[in-house]
Amino acid sequence: MTRTRIFTQVICILFILGFSACKKQEQCPPTGSITLTSTNTVYVGSAINLKANTSIGYTYKYTGPNGFEKVFGHTNYSGDVMILNATPAMGGIYTLEEYSDEGCVVSRGSVDVPVLAVPNAPCSPTNNTSTSNVIGAGDFTFNYVSFSGSANIYIVSGSEVLGGGAAFMRFAFMGSDMPKDGIYKTDPTYFSTAEGRVGLFVQNGPYDFGAAPFQDVYVKRVNGKLQITFCQLSFSNPIGSTPIKVSCRITQP
Repeated sequence: MTRTRIFTQVICILFILGFSACKKQEQCPPTGSITLTSTNTVYVGSAINLKANTSIGYTYKYTGPNGFEKVFGHTNYSGDVMILNATPAMGGIYTLEEYSDEGCVVSRGSVDVPVLAVPNAPCSPTNNTSTSNVIGAGDFTFNYVSFSGSANIYIVSGSEVLGGGAAFMRFAFMGSDMPKDGIYKTDPTYFSTAEGRVGLFVQNGPYDFGAAPFQDVYVKRVNGKLQITFCQLSFSNPIGSTPIKVSCRITQP
């Protein structure tokens, strides 16, 4: 075989390989965009919730900080992902890629998800007490504090023994486990009807004083103990017309 013939064959092989690569590249359409969002502010210990509009018939791949990777495919109706027990190392850029059967990246989207430490509440009530501008409507020193979970509800309560009875304040969190650190919103009911909410009310004798909805309740661990604090929250007033404002701090025994 002459050198000229060998050289010609090498050129032909390189041309064919190059043409195949170009052909495969041409088969992949330009990468589009997919909307990827984080549905909540993420605090240490809470969950990262990623939400995306996905379609049946494609393969999807999530990548993110701390080695996170998740692949799901053709039969999934939802591209939503929940990552539990967030740590600072899990904060950063999360990316979702959509692949065709040919292995082409059809679309891509990214979102930055910082993982934050729960800030301190803007007030510092004395531990296991509550204050109120209306006597009998949340101004207590708790003689007994209880933290317990059962049947998809976690209850935290503080009570004060009074002459002829007792008054108490109750927090109701979703799930049977102790709540994660975070800033929760008061629920419109006395129970938690959604993640990130807490039912909150005060009872004194025949009267219930319910917290107005969507106010901030700070939940965080201090020296390994769960601590719940809120500041100047509005409560309903079944005994008069004066607006009620209550602050409180309860710590796990």
